Amino acid sequence: MEIKLEQRRSNIGSFYIDHHGDRPGQMDLLTKDGVMNIYHTELSEQLQGEHTGDKLMEVSVNFALKII
Repeated sequence: MEIKLEQRRSNIGSFYIDHHGDRPGQMDLLTKDGVMNIYHTELSEQLQGEHTGDKLMEVSVNFALKII
């Protein structure tokens, strides 16, 4: 299981979990004027309770710290 970044536009993207080509979890974000807004998070039932949401948040915070 690996967390990847998909950037759909220069300021819109998602961190998602890649599990053998499947996406059992994702966190959508928007950046504007030095602010990152996480506006949607979704995890499959199989990942709930495994701190996977925490891992997605950690990756997104580290990303925000690099771009701000």
